[in-house]
Amino acid sequence: MTTAVLAPSRAAEAWHPRIAGKTKVADLLKAEASLERIAVRHLRLVTAAALGALDGVAVGFAETPEEGLADAFGRAIDDATADLQAQFARDLAGGLGPAVQLGGAAALTDLPGIGVDWSLAHPEAQAWMQEHALGLAKGLIETTRETMRSAMLAGLLLGESRDEIAERLRAVAADVPEWRARLIAQTEVIRSYSQGALQTYRASGVVRRKRWLDAQPRSCRTCRGHDGTVRALGAVWTSRFGRYESPPAHPGCVLPNTLIESDCLEGAYRAWFDGEMVELCFKGRRLTVSPNHPIATPQGWIAVQFLQEGDYVFGRPQAQGMAPRIGPNIELTPAF
Repeated sequence: MTTAVLAPSRAAEAWHPRIAGKTKVADLLKAEASLERIAVRHLRLVTAAALGALDGVAVGFAETPEEGLADAFGRAIDDATADLQAQFARDLAGGLGPAVQLGGAAALTDLPGIGVDWSLAHPEAQAWMQEHALGLAKGLIETTRETMRSAMLAGLLLGESRDEIAERLRAVAADVPEWRARLIAQTEVIRSYSQGALQTYRASGVVRRKRWLDAQPRSCRTCRGHDGTVRALGAVWTSRFGRYESPPAHPGCVLPNTLIESDCLEGAYRAWFDGEMVELCFKGRRLTVSPNHPIATPQGWIAVQFLQEGDYVFGRPQAQGMAPRIGPNIELTPAF
């Protein structure tokens, strides 16, 4: 055997037949559920620490300029979460392990009769899990900090009192972990599964190339574009989403023709999406997005798939301009 086959994670909620044919879907779902619980637990700790950091910027609340106050809040969150990152990374590394093991076991079925010196205890596997988990933990904490900082700045620019801003932050803290953890788990389980397979193929000494297999009708244009393409085992695929040595290429996306305002736009990209969508209807207006698209609500940012009929979302009439001191920034603009 000289070419290994790698298949992407999901099309909507269905696992690729190549994966489902080698690995019990129940085991994959179990790995997802475990990683999701880890992510939820630590994201709650991070958001709780961020809430506590609000006390550190209470002095001079009324006198300090909005941006300066929000930046001070961001620094206070950094201090409050500094000790959480290491444990978050350790737990995430443990959560990635089962999927790495499953991917390695699946790859072994392609290598009958070949002795492969690889297991989850292999130095390469341990190094990847620790390094990837550390980067993941750091990124999640930074994203949470920026989410809380942006929520505070939004409240300040709207003239809210300290108590109102505190309530806004509590709402964000209560909601953020659940929907983010689900997306994290779905993405990282398949990334880990692919990594386990790649490492096993490398350890075999007989695999020289890898092929991306993705012919599912619901997969996106980018992933379908990779279908059947072959790379050297150590090479990468590239697209507008970046560089990656194995599936997945990306987590979620937005439909074209969705209007977004920003006064600091530095770049943009678009990609084909073919899958289940959610259409929001509000007083004759419509917005169609992918299920994981975040929407601003009184309870904070929520993935569209978790909204219920009758829920409130932030919006404004098209004819109504933004308040003079509120720039049309993507982080502050309402969803509608």
